[in-house]
Amino acid sequence: LSPGYFEGETVSINCTIDPGYSLDGFIVRDEAGNQLAMHGETFVMPKSDVTVIVSTTHLLYEIVFKNGDFTHETQMLHYGEVARIPVDTPTKESTDEFDYIFIGWDTNVDGIPDTDMPQVTGSATYTALFEEVERPADPPMEPDGGLNIWQILLIVFGSLLGVGAIVFVVILIVKRR
Repeated sequence: LSPGYFEGETVSINCTIDPGYSLDGFIVRDEAGNQLAMHGETFVMPKSDVTVIVSTTHLLYEIVFKNGDFTHETQMLHYGEVARIPVDTPTKESTDEFDYIFIGWDTNVDGIPDTDMPQVTGSATYTALFEEVERPADPPMEPDGGLNIWQILLIVFGSLLGVGAIVFVVILIVKRR
């Protein structure tokens, strides 16, 4: 209020509220403590000085961490606070062709993971981002589902080595007698 209002004048209250707060209203009291009638944001100046009380609410904003259609975590924060990165790492189910590795949270809807959480300026949704990694191909099988030539050779040579080791042990035992 500007000084110099006279009794009976209509006084308009102009008030700027800090970000993160909402204006609930005003209470105007005269020097005796009597509450004056408000008409929107105006009142009629009494004979005495007045005290103006501004009532505000500190707003909470909802920050949602999403993994696809699933809500991974929700945090309620005030303006200027910073969301905590969720402790549990989100996952995405592999397909036959791809595995998925979590690479971070997208806080500004640009498809790029952000290294720092921004200060809260309103409700927001942060989305889990994943890197798509091609899965290695399975070894080829014969068309009928049988073994290929390399698998057969590995089994044959492995068996021969096993038989050779047994023959070697038998020869050693016989020679010692």
